[in-house]
Amino acid sequence: MNMDKMQVANTIYEQLGGHRFKTMTGAYDLMATDDGTAGMSPALCFKLPSCSAKNGINFVKIILDPSDTYTIEFAKWSWRARRKKFSEIEDMIYCDQLQEVFTEHTGLYTRL
Repeated sequence: MNMDKMQVANTIYEQLGGHRFKTMTGAYDLMATDDGTAGMSPALCFKLPSCSAKNGINFVKIILDPSDTYTIEFAKWSWRARRKKFSEIEDMIYCDQLQEVFTEHTGLYTRL
């Protein structure tokens, strides 16, 4: 994992609220990754407790786009079947909208 991708993932984490975000939402298994496309944009992925989020969302991937905005994928994964049951994608999200969009889709607050 190159250092730039780690820095981008840490920046996204801090924009979500850092440790407070993790505590408030129960997010776990946070990892810096690529988006999986040819461009290999840096991303932050994490899991949520399966019973806590709206619509059973238990996986979130936040990708930094070349336009300096974010694309967020909210998904419900079946870990046993190793497949996605459904997915919602929001794009063109600015950094100051991350917490609001996260709360809107998951029903979980990122701060008190």
